[in-house]
Amino acid sequence: MAFASGFFLLTAGYREEPGRSEVKEYLQKLGFELYEVGKPSFIVFYVEAPDVKSLEDVIKSAEEHPGVAKAYIAYGFMADNRVKEWINEALAAGELEIDESTREYIRTILSRIAPKERKAG
Repeated sequence: MAFASGFFLLTAGYREEPGRSEVKEYLQKLGFELYEVGKPSFIVFYVEAPDVKSLEDVIKSAEEHPGVAKAYIAYGFMADNRVKEWINEALAAGELEIDESTREYIRTILSRIAPKERKAG
């Protein structure tokens, strides 16, 4: 089973209601689990598919909605080491890149979901 998590960047006309709900309904019908993080520009997602091709197809389908500017993958399991190795090699070679604003947004999401440290008592 392949899966991915990340976020959708919404187009300007769909960041507020009723457009936002329209986008969310469309994405949920495609099988996406959606999470609000208090940012009108973004919706965080998780999606599963039987294989990499199906995963690519569902993400491309999501990007066909006029309210979705772009899907950004923060983490994915491709169920195929060849794909993972290709992605890592492409990132290392500079063929793929993640811009700084995307990195910062991912750091913010991770900091919100990271386990809290317990104080010794």
